[in-house]
Amino acid sequence: MRIYPRRGVCLTEKADENQETNSSQQRRRQVGALASNGGQNCLGEEEAGPFPGEKSRQALAGGKGDNQATYGGKLAYPTYFLGHVGGDAHGKLIVEALESGGVCVDHLSVLGNVHTGHVVVMLQSDRQNSIIIVGEANMCNWPQSLLDEHLELLRSFGIVLLQREIPDSFNIQVAKA
Repeated sequence: MRIYPRRGVCLTEKADENQETNSSQQRRRQVGALASNGGQNCLGEEEAGPFPGEKSRQALAGGKGDNQATYGGKLAYPTYFLGHVGGDAHGKLIVEALESGGVCVDHLSVLGNVHTGHVVVMLQSDRQNSIIIVGEANMCNWPQSLLDEHLELLRSFGIVLLQREIPDSFNIQVAKA
């Protein structure tokens, strides 16, 4: 299964129970695996200034699933992320952010024919915001049913985190695994 970020699943391997470790590593072994099924988005933030036409923009990698996976990776958990990104610059930004956060992207898919999902956060000068969500790759190409090898892989992990930013039918299959 190769799935890329922007709403996906983040998985963490079970640690070897026979290995001698410090208390922090021992706690990680007890937890076993981390799986996050959620969003990885290119977050576009647009801030309106006090004058008409004044604004600033920036693009960031993020999303609930992406952030959960990155935190797991930074805590030195062997962490994997399953999901989709588009074959665009925003998809590359997300993959690079996951990799730099210590997340294995072997189970992520780049969908060349769609754009990476994104969120636009519009901030007003009074710090109020409006959020626009565009699903794109997050909602595309999810299997109707998981293969046995994928079910076995999911069962090998100790924690599965699900986000409702991908089709519910896929989340239900993952939860049943």
